[in-house]
Amino acid sequence: MQNKKPFYKKWWFWLVVIVISFFTNFVFPNQNTQSTQQKNEARSAKVEKRHKQKLAAEKRKREKAEKIAIRREKAKTKRLAVKREKLKKKRLAEKRRKKQAREKAKRRRIARKKELAAERKQKKLLVAQKKTQEKQEAAAERNSRTVYIAPTSGRRYHFDPDCRGLRPANGNITKIPLKEAISEGYTLCKWED
Repeated sequence: MQNKKPFYKKWWFWLVVIVISFFTNFVFPNQNTQSTQQKNEARSAKVEKRHKQKLAAEKRKREKAEKIAIRREKAKTKRLAVKREKLKKKRLAEKRRKKQAREKAKRRRIARKKELAAERKQKKLLVAQKKTQEKQEAAAERNSRTVYIAPTSGRRYHFDPDCRGLRPANGNITKIPLKEAISEGYTLCKWED
C-alpha cells in the first residue's frame, strides 16, 4: 500500500497557490487596491465629514457658551450699576436728610436765641419799668411825705421829728410837705442819709 501524502505536500498544490498569488498581486492588483482606496476614501470622507461636524458642533457650543457668558456679564454689570445707583441715591437722600436736620436744628437754635433775647429784653424792660415805677413811687412818696424843718436854724429837712439835727432848733420846728421843702431850697439832713 502506498502512503498517501496530504494535499498540501503535493507539488501541484503549491503550483496552484503560486499562480493564484501571481495573478492577484501582479495581474489584477488595481481592482482590489482601487476598491480598497475607494472604500478608504469614502471612510476618510465620512470621518472627515464627522470630524467637521464635530468641530462645527463644538464651535457652536463654544459660541453659545460665550454668548451666555456675555449675557451673564452684561446682566451682572447692569445689576451692579443699578445697585450703585440705588446706593448713590440712598447716600444723597441721607445727605439731604442730615443737611435738613442741621438746618432745622440751626433754625431752632436761632429761634431759641431770639426767644431768649426777647425774654431778656422783656425782663430788662420790666426791670426798667419797675425801677422807674419805684422811683416815681418813691418820689411821689417823698413828695407827699411830711418833713420837719427848723426855719430859724439851718437849711435841712428831717423825716424824723426826734432827729439829732433838730436839737439846736430848741423846739422851733415846722411841719411841711417834702415838695414844698425842696422847692424852698431845703436839703436832706446828713444824719438821715
